[in-house]
Amino acid sequence: MCLYRALRLVVAGGDNDGIFAVLTSSERYQLAVNICRSIPYYLKTVPGFLISRLMFSLRVAFDTFSEGMIEREFIQQMFGYIGEKYRFRVFANQCSESSTAVRARPTTVLEYIKHRMYLHLYNHRSRMPSERKEPSHDDLAQDVEHVGEASTRLLCASGHVCLLTSCIFRRRHVKCDETPIACKNCHSAGWKCDGYDENRLPHLSGGSCTNKNITATIIRSEPSFSLHLNTTPLPGGNSNERRGFVYFQFWTVPKMSSFFDTHLWHNLVLPMSHSERAVTHAVIALGALHEDIEARGVPLSRAELTNHRQRFALEQYTRALSLLSSHRHVNDPKLRGVVLTCCLLFVMFELLRGLYDEAFVHLQQGLSLVKAFKEVDTQPQSPLVLESSKYIETALSDAMMRLHLQSGFFGADISDPQLTRSRIDDYQGFNSIIEAREELDIVFQPVSRFMDAVRQLASEPRPPDSNITRLDVTRMQVCLRIELARYLHRLNRFESRMQKSLDRKSQRAIDLIRLHHKTFSLVLETYIDIEDMTYDVHIDGFREMVLLSERITNSFDERSDPNNNSSRPTFLLDMGILPPLLYVCLTSPCVYTRRQALRCLRAWPHREGPWDSNLVALMGTITLQVEIEAEFKRLSTIKTIRKTKVSSVRDITYIPPPSRIICVNMTMDDNQKTAVLKYNTKERGSGMPQLERRVLVDEVSWI
Repeated sequence: MCLYRALRLVVAGGDNDGIFAVLTSSERYQLAVNICRSIPYYLKTVPGFLISRLMFSLRVAFDTFSEGMIEREFIQQMFGYIGEKYRFRVFANQCSESSTAVRARPTTVLEYIKHRMYLHLYNHRSRMPSERKEPSHDDLAQDVEHVGEASTRLLCASGHVCLLTSCIFRRRHVKCDETPIACKNCHSAGWKCDGYDENRLPHLSGGSCTNKNITATIIRSEPSFSLHLNTTPLPGGNSNERRGFVYFQFWTVPKMSSFFDTHLWHNLVLPMSHSERAVTHAVIALGALHEDIEARGVPLSRAELTNHRQRFALEQYTRALSLLSSHRHVNDPKLRGVVLTCCLLFVMFELLRGLYDEAFVHLQQGLSLVKAFKEVDTQPQSPLVLESSKYIETALSDAMMRLHLQSGFFGADISDPQLTRSRIDDYQGFNSIIEAREELDIVFQPVSRFMDAVRQLASEPRPPDSNITRLDVTRMQVCLRIELARYLHRLNRFESRMQKSLDRKSQRAIDLIRLHHKTFSLVLETYIDIEDMTYDVHIDGFREMVLLSERITNSFDERSDPNNNSSRPTFLLDMGILPPLLYVCLTSPCVYTRRQALRCLRAWPHREGPWDSNLVALMGTITLQVEIEAEFKRLSTIKTIRKTKVSSVRDITYIPPPSRIICVNMTMDDNQKTAVLKYNTKERGSGMPQLERRVLVDEVSWI
């Protein structure tokens, strides 16, 4: 702190009444040079939060010296060195990339400068006061030259790597060479070395300056920087792990909660990650993988073992699994929350990788643990411990239940009666948005069962254990219509009462609830049969769903540049606009509405739980291509092209029932490069073998 104040006073001219007021400009000039020379010596003892202040003073001193002066060149070297060591790229840019000080290893340069400062202080203090003198201009030029030479490794007579005439190994015995996995120098000398991580994260332009107590993270969000300062000790054994944790805390968690506020992450997961190593490594793995996806522009999920970030994330994921294995058979209520938390993080990690089978295996295991814990809770326990564990398990089980209901669209079994949420017979107005959301989640369960009943009714041959009749489906449809109408009435009352106090995020949440309600209502009316003109009656409903989705998407960009989409979240836990837009792309008879939905999907690449916007857009595009080709072929067969003025597939604007496809599903091959769309037509019937359309993902022509 004294160094910072001294340099600031010297360069700024000092205070009028203080000691620096009597100095001449040349004396102040020389003193500033000496202080700048001593900065590298103090770097190992200066706290991290003072580094930025020192850099500010160094920048002022840099501007004080004129172009071409040797002092200015020396400070340029210091800019590059300190910027590289502490990941402050904003300051590192002050030094050219060709500078030898930047290419030199930071530890090597620091050792040399520290050694030079020891000699300088010893010579200075050993002289009489009358004989003392400050280093000359030539001494400073020599230092600059030696800083560049420090990047060149020289061998002494002992065969060790040395700096100039000073052998580091002779002075410090053996110096660890920081080789990944294990240090060669330590092992050759007989010392035990734990080594360093094999997989390390690459340096980013908006990296992070971290130590164990204070972290200043700069996350690039064009066109500006967001600076987050954390003053609490961070979990993680090295800078890469702390970087992954900070990314998760300050970027992943806020983005995942962009739709609805939740206490799950801030009040449960983050505090637990400071005390449980398994949760720590799981959080770091998810943060590192999320960082990699955002850095690559949110592409289609593919396993790339050559990717440094993915390998680092997999390494952290493996560590979390190994640490969690010791808690598998533990019935301690305090550790049950740890197991469920890791299970939820594993599900999200695998979903982010695009491995749905592995993710749903973790999800089913987590739900099995929830059911097992409920049986254990029947035994007498401490009321305080029981209440705390129930709070944690309820928050985690609610998040898993939402993912469980969505997994039904990906082929998972959601018929377990023990995994259903009880319905609340309360027809009063909602008290909060969270309450409205929870009520809609309860409605989502019977809607999913209705869709499953319709599929069983239409399947040929019928499943042997299925006893669903047309009357049962009709009764379910009528009951759900009444329930959705009551829900809409309660939602309208709540919004009218809270209209003046709603902020942008609350309004976005209500719009999302309305979008889901509209989707459920259209599913009830259009999911049963496609032989009639039911879809034509609800064309306006499909268009309203697309407009609501666009409104939700644009709500993230109102405070930023219209051409900049960096403010939109790329990874959310909650179901958002993707399932409604997919239903529009698969069922709307209006080609223009479908293309509008596809544009909305491609404008916002992101993931919502198990839903991937890239896969949804791909499935919608291939489906539309198949149906347009079928309609063009149908018109060509009945020879009405001249009457309808349809000369190519681009002229098709309406998809009638005869040209629509049914039983649509899409799969990806193991390398995520080929998509296979399986479907059937009304003429063939659902009992016939499905037709296939194979396309290369990278060569898809978007409509």
